[in-house]
Amino acid sequence: MRRDYLTSFEPRVRRWLATPDPGPEDSEAADQFFERWLLGRMADGQVLEVGGVMVDRALLEVRFRCVPGRCSPAVERGKLRSCCADLTVYVTPAERGRLRRHARALTEHLLAREPRLRALARREPEFFLDPDGESLSRPGQRCVCSRLLPDGKIRCHLHDLAARLGVDRTDLQPVTCRLFPLVLVAMPKGGVLVTVNDGGNYRAWGARHPRSFPCLNDTRLPRVIDSMADTLDWLFGPGFAEAVRQAGAAGQG
Repeated sequence: MRRDYLTSFEPRVRRWLATPDPGPEDSEAADQFFERWLLGRMADGQVLEVGGVMVDRALLEVRFRCVPGRCSPAVERGKLRSCCADLTVYVTPAERGRLRRHARALTEHLLAREPRLRALARREPEFFLDPDGESLSRPGQRCVCSRLLPDGKIRCHLHDLAARLGVDRTDLQPVTCRLFPLVLVAMPKGGVLVTVNDGGNYRAWGARHPRSFPCLNDTRLPRVIDSMADTLDWLFGPGFAEAVRQAGAAGQG
């Protein structure tokens, strides 16, 4: 029996996707760019239908893996950027609420490990959010939750804290962070498109070109479908990533 993966779509992510973007308003030019890009992908047969979910074949082609030793601000990285340090992460009201529910544990965890935050925390009780509460704060132009290890690698404190508290990572980490570099787009009638930030579509999201990120511009890295398989299965249910692989292989036959 053919499985309907759309019915297994993670409820928190479904609500996140339906929430108006707290960041800058979408421009008409970006919307038009997305429409042209999607129509072109569909016309070229580059959009698969997997159990009710629209999947860009780029997931089977684009290479990605987190490489925390190459994007850290502590190393000579030139113009390379880090999703954990350089990007502004907007949060929805639901995500702010989850962070605030864990505020005490989050505050204790960060201040014990990040001396750079102590002066800020004395001035701002919710120092982990920007003054408007719309994004994670970036003191010193680096995400408040980013952690620099002695060897120069960069990590996210929210991973460790979620494990210590015994909660799902999304109870703390914004969905945007968990998905990177995947992109979800709400489609008409409740549909969902899954794609990945690449050179052909990044303008539609107001994102940086993937060559800016060491995790996206190295052909030796694994394919997104492999490195992000756990996340894809978390989004749409066990077996989804394998179903995408099979659909891609069938389409090539």
